[in-house]
Amino acid sequence: MKVKDIGELRLIKDVIFPELDRIHSNRNVIIDRGDDAACVRLKKLAILTTDTFIEKVHFDPTYFTFSEIGYRTLVAALSDIAAMGGSPKFALVSIQIPPNLDANSVKELYSGMIRISKKFKLKIIGGDTVSSKTLGITVTIIGEGDRIVKRSGARLNDSIFVTGELGSSSFGLYLLNKSKFSSKDPYLIKRHKMPIPRIVEGKILAKSINSMIDLSDGLSTDLHHIIEESKVGAVIYKEKIPLHRSLKKIARRGNRDPYDFALYGGEDYELLFTAPRKEGSMISKEVRTKTGIKVTEIGTIFKKEEGVWLEANGKRIPLNPLGYDHFQHKLSTFQA
Repeated sequence: MKVKDIGELRLIKDVIFPELDRIHSNRNVIIDRGDDAACVRLKKLAILTTDTFIEKVHFDPTYFTFSEIGYRTLVAALSDIAAMGGSPKFALVSIQIPPNLDANSVKELYSGMIRISKKFKLKIIGGDTVSSKTLGITVTIIGEGDRIVKRSGARLNDSIFVTGELGSSSFGLYLLNKSKFSSKDPYLIKRHKMPIPRIVEGKILAKSINSMIDLSDGLSTDLHHIIEESKVGAVIYKEKIPLHRSLKKIARRGNRDPYDFALYGGEDYELLFTAPRKEGSMISKEVRTKTGIKVTEIGTIFKKEEGVWLEANGKRIPLNPLGYDHFQHKLSTFQA
């Protein structure tokens, strides 16, 4: 049955609400649905973030299921909470729905959200539904934390670290869009479709690091955010950037530099952070021990006047921010 056939009220009552009821109860929710606004109780510093996702801009239903779309929209917002060292608590979800969309697709969309919500004990407490020509989703997440980590805290002689591996997500997207590759590596495609926000890792790191950001727009762009906010310079050592073996193998088979995807591709949702080398190494070991996620030192912070550089084979070149630009509607030059 189409959304237009059942109407907004039945869609909310019969499709959306039953999905939301699958999430655990939360005693800190005073009011969720049924009133003009929700009311919750927070015990620590509040962290708020919002993200909007539009069909054909952020996702393409030709290679995403609706469940994957729902999952991924929450991941992007959850990753912002992780980058601040916080814990996600509550979410508001507003969706723009084409009237001809099947109601079961809306149910799938929410089932994907519920899947990632349960993992991090996130409670969806409300939102809105509107009619639209294309599918769109806006997610607002409220989190909390003891110590908030900002982008602006990088200090002279800090080391630069990153969790996990880089480039796998953007290369997974590349594989989905390029028919010439006979190998549609399932691991790389899953890294694009079903990334995992580093919530637990972010909370551990927040105890003793100086600055942090999540890698949503690519290493080159997100590093520049830290550099600009902290008023420092940096060098990244290309050979130290962690890449998955499948990315290296398949990219080179297609005559592509795998490091380009790590530097400019984005949507890895790993954490980039800075800390004094000794403290950074110690906290990195704690992250590996408690979560199994590797942390790699990839660069150094120095004076702002020295700029931002990429070093490879003993030579340095300027590292420019070449991530996705929403208003120019293009990706970085390496994907053009």
